[in-house]
Order: sequence, then structure tokens, then C-alpha cells
Amino acid sequence: MAAAAGGGGGTGRRGGSGRDRWPGAGAALDLRTDVFALGLLGFELLTGTAAADGEGLAAVREVITHAGFDWPRLERATSSPQIVQVFREALAREPAARYANAGEMLAAL
Repeated sequence: MAAAAGGGGGTGRRGGSGRDRWPGAGAALDLRTDVFALGLLGFELLTGTAAADGEGLAAVREVITHAGFDWPRLERATSSPQIVQVFREALAREPAARYANAGEMLAAL
């Protein structure tokens, strides 16, 4: 799955990833890239809106790499602080701070 993690092309809204996916970031794609993608998907499924939304790729990149996610929106969508924490870890900017793989993330859920 890691090889396909950014294959959506276009806007970067779907199938994108964290710092490790942006050109020039220098990090290799691995299972933690997939965890980031799962975090984006889960955030959207729980809230009904994209985790990193904006007008164009530059705006989406700004949210992912600098501004951060709208955690209060996720907190309102779920009554479980544990679920919010799982997504905070999955969407960590630094790949080393994320779950090592999807199985580890599933165990935390």
C-alpha cells in the first residue's frame, strides 16, 4: 500500500500524506505514510469534512505541514478522547511519531 499512498494526483486532498510525501521532504515512503493516509480518511469519515481542506494544493500543504488540523472539530464528532488521540498520533507531522503500521493503529482503536 505504501507505493500507492500518494497516487491520487491532482489536488492532494485524497491520498496525500504528511511531510514525508511532499517533494523535497527527503523521507522515504513506508507504512507510516499509509498510517497518515488512514488518519486523513478516518478524520473525514468521522467529521464529514476533509482533514486538510483549502483552496488549492498550497493551502492543503499549509494545513498539513504548518497550521495543523482542526482537532476541536474531531472532538465534537466523537465523544471518545481515546479516538481523538489515535488520530492525533496517526496524523503526526513527523513519521517517527506515528503508528508503525495500520495493525498498530487498529490495536489502539
